[in-house]
Amino acid sequence: MDEKYWLIPTDQAHRVFALQPEWVVELPKQEKTDEDDPYADYEVPDDLMW
Repeated sequence: MDEKYWLIPTDQAHRVFALQPEWVVELPKQEKTDEDDPYADYEVPDDLMW
């Protein structure tokens, strides 16, 4: 649009791509979740400092 780039949420990008595929440059890749991940039930805190 007007030779500008816009960042939009993934779900909206998929809807835009369905209507105007030439507008979306790159969609994020779907991440596969590992079913055997022992840490899958743990939430990572936002304030984690290393």
